[in-house]
Amino acid sequence: MAKCWICGLPANSAEHRTKKSDLVTLYGPGPYKGNNALLLIKSGEKIPIQGPNSKYVKYDKILCYKCNNQFTQPFDKAYENFISYIRDNKSLILNKRFIDFQDVYGDEFEVCQRNLFKYFVKSFCCRLIDANYPVPKDLKVLLFRKSFLTRLRINFSINDDPPVLRDLVVGKGNLWARPQKNPPPDSRWSKAFEWIKAITRPPIYEWSEFFEWITVWYWYNTVPDGRLGSVWIANSQFIYFGSHTVLSIEEREKLIEKSNIDVSE
Repeated sequence: MAKCWICGLPANSAEHRTKKSDLVTLYGPGPYKGNNALLLIKSGEKIPIQGPNSKYVKYDKILCYKCNNQFTQPFDKAYENFISYIRDNKSLILNKRFIDFQDVYGDEFEVCQRNLFKYFVKSFCCRLIDANYPVPKDLKVLLFRKSFLTRLRINFSINDDPPVLRDLVVGKGNLWARPQKNPPPDSRWSKAFEWIKAITRPPIYEWSEFFEWITVWYWYNTVPDGRLGSVWIANSQFIYFGSHTVLSIEEREKLIEKSNIDVSE
């Protein structure tokens, strides 16, 4: 039996790839049939999803029940409140392009925004395990701490494609992993030293996941793309959104012209 990546006990609980609350919020409790049919698109394959507990929207068992359903419950709750605020305040956020966590969580914003960051860490680490990559030690440790140092940086962007192309859609981006580059060695000893560093230094990871018009970008051990929003590691009361589009300007114009779709919010 696999071990829980958080505590090391036998893993007997399957975490959702796409959060169950997100599926229920967007598509209802199910079943997803007929006019309510739902498809999971994975590696180009279209997989019918019958409900929010489908095996296709879950990872293998990589957590223990206690960690998944008790220890990380405050993290999940912080995320659900965050998504609820985003949906209830869409026009305001699209206009201002920032969020004050006190508006989201009230006077408990400092604790809750830290729990939100820990939710994103949980989501990111589950994706690493699913891809057979090790979870960096700093990410495990911070789940238990009120203050921490980490190589993980997060930013948030707004998808500025037409609403009809992005709303009622939830999913994940590709996970990119690569080793750190080392400078060319100038001697036999430095070559050996660089080899040792290469096998002990943590790799670089980049990932993203999205909920409708909001995308969360993950950058581990690398510099975030500043165009995608201000860098956040739970240390600020505010997040400032960047901007991105999936379609090019030419693709947008052609699609709008062809489909005569409404591009307004």
